[in-house]
Amino acid sequence: MTVANDSTKKERLTIELRDIDGKLIAAEGSVINQTLFRDVMERGVARQGSFVSLNQPEMLKMVRKVMSEKIYRNVFKSALLQRKIFGVIKKSKIQTDLYREIFQLKKSSYFTYRHLILMGVLSTRMAMDLKKYGYQEKNMFVLALTHDIGKARLPHQTLNKKTPLTSHEYHILHSYPNFSVLLLMYYLGRHSREAIRVAYEHHEKLDGSGYPKGIKTLSKYTKIVAVADIMDALVSNRPYRKRNFTVRGALDKLISEMNERKLPKLTIQLLVSYFRKDVEPMNAVKISAQSRELEPAGSSYGKIADR
Repeated sequence: MTVANDSTKKERLTIELRDIDGKLIAAEGSVINQTLFRDVMERGVARQGSFVSLNQPEMLKMVRKVMSEKIYRNVFKSALLQRKIFGVIKKSKIQTDLYREIFQLKKSSYFTYRHLILMGVLSTRMAMDLKKYGYQEKNMFVLALTHDIGKARLPHQTLNKKTPLTSHEYHILHSYPNFSVLLLMYYLGRHSREAIRVAYEHHEKLDGSGYPKGIKTLSKYTKIVAVADIMDALVSNRPYRKRNFTVRGALDKLISEMNERKLPKLTIQLLVSYFRKDVEPMNAVKISAQSRELEPAGSSYGKIADR
C-alpha cells in the first residue's frame, strides 16, 4: 500500500482528525507515514468488526432518487438494470461508523452526500459492463460510496464556499484524500486496501498531473471512480459554480483529458456510450477529438483569492 513514504518530503496532516464520536484519530501536524498508519489502525481496532447491511430504507430511497434524476434517467431506465443494481446494494455491507459518517454528510453537505450515492450507483453499473475486463461489481458500490469520505472533515465554510479559496483553504481542500485514507484505515483496518486506493487516487491522472501525489499508476477501480467522479461533479450543482456543464460539455472535457492521456480511454468510452441517443456497444462508440461546448462562465473552482 503506497500512500506516503518515509523517504520522501515529510507531508503533515493539515487539521486535527477525530472519529464520528469525537475520539482523536490523528493530531494536526502529524507526519503522514507508515508509523501514523499503524497507530491509526490500532486506535480503531474496537470499531473494525462492526458492519451493517446497506439494505436500509433510507439508502434504497436515495438510490431510487438519484437514478431518476433527469440527467441520469436514461442511464438507469432499464428495469432489469435497476433490479441488478439494487441486488448488489442489498447484499453489500459497510462498516457501521462509515455508514454514520455518510448520513452525517446529508446534514452538513447535501451535495456531497447525494454525490456519494450517485457515484455508488453509476460505478456499479460501469463495473457490471466491464466484467470481461476483470471488473467485479460485488464491492463497487461501497468503494465508490466511500471515495470522498474525507470531505466529512473539511470545514463547512471551505466545502461550501462560493468564492475563490484562500491559499490555506486550497491546501486543506487538496489534502482531503489524506483524511479519507486515515478514516478508512481507522474504521476498516487491514481490510481497507482497495477502498484506500480509490479514495486516495481518484484525483490523480495517468500523466502524473493530478493530486495529492502525482501518481501515474491507478488501480482498475480507481479508473472507474475517477471518470464517474469528474462527470458528476461537472453536471451537478456545486456552490463554486453559477452554471453546470451540460452533458455534452462534460463529456467533451473528459474526452479532452483522455486525448491528453490524463484519463483512461476504456472507462470514458463506456461512459460516453451511456449518454448516446442510440444505444451503442462501448467498442463501437466513435469519439470526436473536437470539443463542441465551452466551459460555463462564473466558476471559482481552482481559483485562489490571495495568490
